[in-house]
Amino acid sequence: MAKMPAKVIEKFNDPNAMKFLATSDKNGMPNVVAISSLIAIDDETLVYANMMGIKTPKNFQENRKVAINIFAPDPGVSYQIKGEFVEFLNSGPIYDAFTEHPALKYDPVFGVKSVGVIKVKEVYSAGGYLAGRRIVPPEPYFVESSEKNKEV
Repeated sequence: MAKMPAKVIEKFNDPNAMKFLATSDKNGMPNVVAISSLIAIDDETLVYANMMGIKTPKNFQENRKVAINIFAPDPGVSYQIKGEFVEFLNSGPIYDAFTEHPALKYDPVFGVKSVGVIKVKEVYSAGGYLAGRRIVPPEPYFVESSEKNKEV
């Protein structure tokens, strides 16, 4: 598993950050949902409250690969995570923390059905001059060929 840098974890745990989870079914049909409850519980693991998901849990039965985009509006930082869905939790301390959270506990319609667990495989910069570059595991940055600079 890949370890997220502290700056990425900080953005995942920022309540003002916008977070989007992308999955796909066995035929590659994509599905993207906004999930504000998505947080990092350590440097390798993301979790979220599954409240009304239909397509996402179904997609996880067929294809466990995920992509997540996070955008923190202040100062305008964005990261992409590629990972793998592990399981849905229906009990335990992580599940209890979500079901007792004031923003989720009193939802009269949906409530927390389960907590999805995702393991991080890769981390990319999704903004600024490094947009699209993999930062975990490190990717060698493009270096111009020294051959271009040689005199003939």
